[in-house]
Amino acid sequence: MDAPERAVDVGCCNGEYFDETLSFGLDAGVALGTVAWRKRLHISGAPLYLASGIDQMLFHLDAYRFTLQIDADEPREGDMVMLAVQIGQTYGGGFRICPQAQLDDGLFDICYASPVKTLRAVRVFLSAKNAHHVNAPEVHFARAGHIRLSFDAPPPVQIDGEPLVAESFDIRMHHRALRVLAPGA
Repeated sequence: MDAPERAVDVGCCNGEYFDETLSFGLDAGVALGTVAWRKRLHISGAPLYLASGIDQMLFHLDAYRFTLQIDADEPREGDMVMLAVQIGQTYGGGFRICPQAQLDDGLFDICYASPVKTLRAVRVFLSAKNAHHVNAPEVHFARAGHIRLSFDAPPPVQIDGEPLVAESFDIRMHHRALRVLAPGA
């Protein structure tokens, strides 16, 4: 197969590199929970992500107080049930969490959801499969090249599917730092 070479962005959080997703709260719980669900149910892809997601929403829909600084802007505070820092558009079997994300634009796409009741959370979660969550009033988006993030209480955290433990997070973009072969690019 012949594929052209392409330079794509790479993220770094507290010295750990990632090429797709860094997430916190419900979203990280879903991603980390898929390991157990995969072994127990012998499923993968979107069905696996859905099973873990429903479980997390029913039993772990916790809110976390955060402080977020985007680039040189003033820090902002809020409450969230999930926060994702994306390089690409999708994760979790194709859920389009940040549908405007580009692999090589030098910016992270950030999506976070304010606290919601369980039934509403399920609706918003399911609508993210096809990026229909973007107009939900609980869902917020931002873009940044450098992010500083901290929480009042530690949420679950995952970086490209692996657990990450820290009290605060310094997240930096490395623009077009990785060269890949990209069929159809």
